[in-house]
Amino acid sequence: MATERLLLENYPPIFHPLHIFVFANTLIVYNIHYYSKKIPTNISDRAAWSQKNKRTHLVVLIIALLISLFSLFYLSMKIAIICAFLGLISFAYSLPLLPYGKKRKLKEYGILKIVLLSLVWTMVSVYLPIIYYEIAFSDYQLEFYMRFVFMFPLCAAFDIRDVYIDEKCNIKTLPNSLGIEKTYKLIHVFIVLWALLSLWQFLRIGALDRLIINLFFTVLMKIAIDYTRKETSDIFYLFTIDGLMLFYSLFIIFLG
Repeated sequence: MATERLLLENYPPIFHPLHIFVFANTLIVYNIHYYSKKIPTNISDRAAWSQKNKRTHLVVLIIALLISLFSLFYLSMKIAIICAFLGLISFAYSLPLLPYGKKRKLKEYGILKIVLLSLVWTMVSVYLPIIYYEIAFSDYQLEFYMRFVFMFPLCAAFDIRDVYIDEKCNIKTLPNSLGIEKTYKLIHVFIVLWALLSLWQFLRIGALDRLIINLFFTVLMKIAIDYTRKETSDIFYLFTIDGLMLFYSLFIIFLG
């Protein structure tokens, strides 16, 4: 919706086929992940709840699948093909779909995993609205790059949080490969890059309100990432790291 606010220059409708489709498939991807995930229940409260509520994951998965199939009838074939590709990448995160190597889940391929995860979120939140409203991608490709740069540090922060869990499960993530401190440095590089791209966007379209929002969230992202050094609870990550995506969207929709 934040992307659509930029594309349409007005407030996008909340309920339409693309939004419903994305919502339903997000539920599908996450519930498949937790339904198929097998980790010790003593690792975290999240893991314990997930293991005890497998049936809940399955029920939500089935409902979301039905909603997804229904909304698909109202979308173009081009969007369906793109989403099939994105879905394959998303499912490969949790399911053994990769056809090579000993490790067959995407989440076990470290740097590749985080790049593709950030790319999928960027494709869904930027490229799909562009295709849905039949707008030239070349006119808004900078927004695509900015969204990827915004998503990457947040995804990396989750890898840092789960570094010890992933290590116990023999999952090779970015912080397990580079080390935690080098991963933090890489995150800060992306935060600086986000600020620079925001300035570039301002020079291109001259939207001062959007620049102020972007720079404000540059500071918020820096504060939130630094705070992850001492706070690793699920609640903190849900409302702060995940919350940055939600709050940024709300700011763009209502103030941008």
